Amino acid sequence: MSLLSDETAWTQWWTDLDRRMNAQAVPANLRPNKWRKDYGDKVLAALRYLATHPQVPRGNGALEASIRNEVTPFFAGRAQRFGNIERVNRACDLLTLRLGGKLARPADIEKVLTQAALAGDGWMPPARQVNDPDGYSSLHQPEVLEQTLAHARKDARKRWGKR
Repeated sequence: MSLLSDETAWTQWWTDLDRRMNAQAVPANLRPNKWRKDYGDKVLAALRYLATHPQVPRGNGALEASIRNEVTPFFAGRAQRFGNIERVNRACDLLTLRLGGKLARPADIEKVLTQAALAGDGWMPPARQVNDPDGYSSLHQPEVLEQTLAHARKDARKRWGKR
């Protein structure tokens, strides 16, 4: 039985560890007390949640595979040129749509592009319409990035409420 199989196994694992440390007279300063204090209750809460939501994966292997197989290739060749946070956000939006299967069919993409062209009297919006103010590079200048993130957080709170 894995120590993370359920709440009982987790508690038993710590009981066994305490018994063994006591038997070997492990000094208090060498015991994982801080880790246990900081994370023990969080692990218990997660195990309780998993017990009531068995469909939730226990590991992050699927996430790592998605990053390796989908996200990394999507940004390959682009990352070193990122300078504008809003364009990066928009690229992430496109990636999210792609991962959600919304950009999987060429006909769907064609429909969106056609609607955009028709809305612009047959013209597509300029490719670089989202730019930082002259002389700024929002991802490379800490003060601009800080202000941009503060604005985005404020906007998100308005949209979705404080979390």
